[in-house]
Amino acid sequence: MKILGFDLGDGESAVTLPDEDSTVEPRVLPLCGRNSLLSAVGVKNGRIVIGEEASVTDGAAEAKVRFKSRYLTDPSASADMRAFAQGVMNELTRTQPALMAEVSRTVVGCPAGWGDGRREQYAALLESAGLPHVRGVAGARARGFSVCAPPGRRGKPRRVQET
Repeated sequence: MKILGFDLGDGESAVTLPDEDSTVEPRVLPLCGRNSLLSAVGVKNGRIVIGEEASVTDGAAEAKVRFKSRYLTDPSASADMRAFAQGVMNELTRTQPALMAEVSRTVVGCPAGWGDGRREQYAALLESAGLPHVRGVAGARARGFSVCAPPGRRGKPRRVQET
């Protein structure tokens, strides 16, 4: 069983995978050949494209950006976020099929101000895009896993506890 960390940012996004025996931050999984990816989604030749490929200058139709900041106020942002997450899953499944077959859970970072209900709604949206068993974690540093020691101490990073 592997757990995927998904940091969907307003400008850039990243995906991580922990090494359970490591004391360093989780390993970043490349998306479209990069460690972080422009949070942009579009359609090109009838398929979802993400990152730089979603740029209208690269031939994609209607590139969508900054959808996370609009998520709470613009209903169309949910569709854009879902399409972006689908594109990320498509890319990971295409480039790392064996690894993705082992992933059974996803942890996503959520803005610290979001309550449980909003995090659950966000998790459900990302699950509908194909991410397995999503759990939202408050805080920008979540990037899938907490890597900080308890306050005032340095130590081995700990994984976010599953519920």
